[in-house]
Amino acid sequence: MREAKTAGMWARAILAIAVLGALLLGCTRDAHAAEPLHSTAGPRANLRQDIRGVLRAGPSPDGDAPVGGAPQRPRDRAPPNLRDFTLGALTFGGRALWLLFLSALLYLLPGGAAVAWLLHGGSWVERWFVALVLGAGINALLVYTTMAGLRLGPVLVGAYLALCAALIAIRWRRGSLEAFRTGVRAACRDPFYWTLGGICLLVVGVRVWVIRDLVAPRWGDSVQHTVITQLTIDHGGLFDSWMPYAPYVGLNTHFGFHANAALFHWVSGIGAVQSVIWVGQVFNVMAALALYPLGTRIGGRWGGALAVMVGGLWAGIPMMYVNWGRYPQLAGQALLPIAAWLLWRALDAERWDWPALALAGLGAAAQFLAYYRMPYYYAALVGSLLLCVWAPRLGLRWRRWGALLLKMVLVGAIAGLVLAPWLLHIARGQLASLVVQGVSAGQGDRSWLRAEYEQWRHLGFYIVRPLLLLAGAAFLWAAARRAGPALSAGLWAAGLFSLVATRLIGLPGASHLNTFASMILMYAPVSILIGWLGSRGMALLERGGRRWGRWGGAIAVTLLAMWGATRVRGVSDASFDMVGPADLEAMDWIRAHTPPDARFLVNGFTIWDGRSAVGSDAGWWIPLLAGRENTMPPQYALLSEEEMEPGYGLRIVDLVAGLRETPLSTAAGLRKACDEGVTHVYVGQGDGRVGVPPPEPLFTAEEMGASPAFEALYHQDGAWVFALLDGACQAGGEE
Repeated sequence: MREAKTAGMWARAILAIAVLGALLLGCTRDAHAAEPLHSTAGPRANLRQDIRGVLRAGPSPDGDAPVGGAPQRPRDRAPPNLRDFTLGALTFGGRALWLLFLSALLYLLPGGAAVAWLLHGGSWVERWFVALVLGAGINALLVYTTMAGLRLGPVLVGAYLALCAALIAIRWRRGSLEAFRTGVRAACRDPFYWTLGGICLLVVGVRVWVIRDLVAPRWGDSVQHTVITQLTIDHGGLFDSWMPYAPYVGLNTHFGFHANAALFHWVSGIGAVQSVIWVGQVFNVMAALALYPLGTRIGGRWGGALAVMVGGLWAGIPMMYVNWGRYPQLAGQALLPIAAWLLWRALDAERWDWPALALAGLGAAAQFLAYYRMPYYYAALVGSLLLCVWAPRLGLRWRRWGALLLKMVLVGAIAGLVLAPWLLHIARGQLASLVVQGVSAGQGDRSWLRAEYEQWRHLGFYIVRPLLLLAGAAFLWAAARRAGPALSAGLWAAGLFSLVATRLIGLPGASHLNTFASMILMYAPVSILIGWLGSRGMALLERGGRRWGRWGGAIAVTLLAMWGATRVRGVSDASFDMVGPADLEAMDWIRAHTPPDARFLVNGFTIWDGRSAVGSDAGWWIPLLAGRENTMPPQYALLSEEEMEPGYGLRIVDLVAGLRETPLSTAAGLRKACDEGVTHVYVGQGDGRVGVPPPEPLFTAEEMGASPAFEALYHQDGAWVFALLDGACQAGGEE
C-alpha cells in the first residue's frame, strides 16, 4: 500500500508539471522560436543578444567599431550600478528557471512514463532520479524516426511529450491527493530530505552559474558536437551529409547527446550553440544525481546522498566537463550508474520481472548511443558486482547462477534489439573497420602501455588527493567488514584502471580505449565509496532514533556541501574558451561582408603523431557561425566519415604540418595556402593558442599585417580578418 501511495504521489507531481508545462509551452513557444538566443543565420540583433551567453542578456562588450583593420583600443567600461545589477540578476534567475523547467519536461516526462509502467518498487527519490536520467536515453531513440522517413520538429516533439504525460496519467489515475500531502508532510519532518534537497540545489545552481556568460561551448570537442547538433536540427533527425559545414558524408558516431541537444532546441527555441551549452550542463547535473540510486543500493539513502555530494560538489570532475566540451562521454557517464542500478534490481528479483529486464536493456542500449566506450566501463562495473555481490550470495548453486546469467543474456538481447537499427547502419561505415583494428592491436610494439599508465600520476588533478585517500580508507574498511556491495565499487575502480591493457589481448574496439577516458570516470567509484563510509557514520549518529544526531549530522553534511559548492565553482576556466564575444561579432561581419564562396585559412595543430589536425581558436567555428568554408573540418568527420573529395582529409593535415615547417609569411607557405583555395585568413581572440599545452600559432595577426600578400579587412578586440590580395598567389609562385 505504501509503495502504491508513494508511486502515485511521484506520478501526480510529474503530471502536474506536465500540465503546467504544456500550457506555458503552448503560450510561449512561438515567441521563443522568433527570438532564439543564437541563430547562425539570423539577424544581427539575435547575435548581439547571444553575446553575453546563454543566461544573460545585454549589449556586446564595449569597443571601438572596426575601422579598416587598424588596431582599436576598447573603451573604458562604466562600473555596474545597483539597477543594472538587479535587472541582470532577475533576468539571469528568470531565464535559468525557465530553462530548468523545460529541461524537467523534456526528461521527466519520457523517463517518468517508463518508470511508471515498467519499474516496480524503489523509493520515490530513486524513481525521480531514474526517470530524469532514463528520459535522456529514451529521447535519443526518438531520432530513429528519421529512418522511417519522419522529420522531427516542435510539433512532433510536443506530441511525443504529450503522449508521455498521458501514459503517466493513465497509469496512476486512481491515486489520491491525500497520499501526496502525506508524503510531503513526512518528508518535511525528516532532515535527510532537507539535506538531499539542498545538495541537489547546490549541484544545479553551481552548474548554471558557471555558464552565465559563456557565449559558445568550450574547447575543440565542442565544435564537432555543435555541428552534429545543428545538422540534426537541420535534417529533423539523423543525417547523411555534413554539408554545408564540412565536405563529408555519413554519420557513424554516437548521437545520444546531440539528439538531446536538438530536442531541447525544439522545446525551447534557443539555437544549437546555446542548446549544447545548456544540455551539457544538464548532463553535468545528471552525472552527479545518477550516483544516488547506485549509492543507495550500496550504502543506504545517506550513502546515495553523500555520493551525490562528493561527485557533484567535491570532486573536480564531472564539473570539469564544462571546460572540455566532452559531452557525449558525460552523457554516457550519467546513464551508466542508472543502467547498472536497473540491471541490479532486475537480477535480484525473485521472479522473472520482464518490465525490469526491459528497462535494464533500455538503459544498457542508451549509454552506448551516448558514447561508444561505455560498454567497456559498464562491463567493468557488472563484473565487479558479479564477484563481490552475487558470487558470495549464490556460492555453488549452479541453478541460481544459470538463472542469473540467463537474465543477463536477455538484458543484452533487449539492448541489441534496441540498437539493431543503428548497428546495421554503422556496420556499413568506416567505424566498423576501426573497431576491427582493436583485434590486432595487441600485436607489435607495446611501448605505449607504459606511457598510458604513467598518466595515472595526474589523477590527483581531477580528484583531490584527500578524496582519493578517503576512498582508499573506505575500501579497506569495506574489506575488513566484508561489505561486498562497497567492495564492488573499489573493484570497479580497479577495472577502469586495467581497461587500457585489454589492447594486449586484442579486444574488439580496445584500440580506442585510453587512460584519460578512464580517469575522468573515476569520480563515480570514489564518490560511492566515500558515500558508503559516510553512511556508516550517519548510522551511528541516528542510532536509537536520537533527534539531535539526525539533525546534527544533516546540518554537518549541508555545511560540507556548501563548502564544496564554493570550491567547485572555481573549476570553470576561461582559458578553455575558443570563442569570445569579439569572435561572434567578427563572425557576424564575415557573414555580411565576405562572398559566399570565401575560404578561410585558420589556425590549428596536428595531433596523434601527425595523423590528424584540430583548430586552435574561433576560426574552427567559421562554417557554423559565419556560413563560410574553412580549412579545418570537425574532428569526427575527419576521422570517421567518408570524404566527398578523395584525399581531402590528408591534404588538410598536410597543410597544417606544412605551415608549421614553412610559415605562411614565406613564398612556400603562401603557395600551400593558394593550392588549397584560401581567399581569407582569420585570427581569433584565442590567437591560435587554445590547447593544452597552448600551441604555437601557425600565423599571427602581426605576421599577416606585415605580409604584402594580405590586407586587413577587420579588427576588433583581438579578432582579425585578412584577405588574400588579387595576384598574390601568382606573385608567390614566381618567387
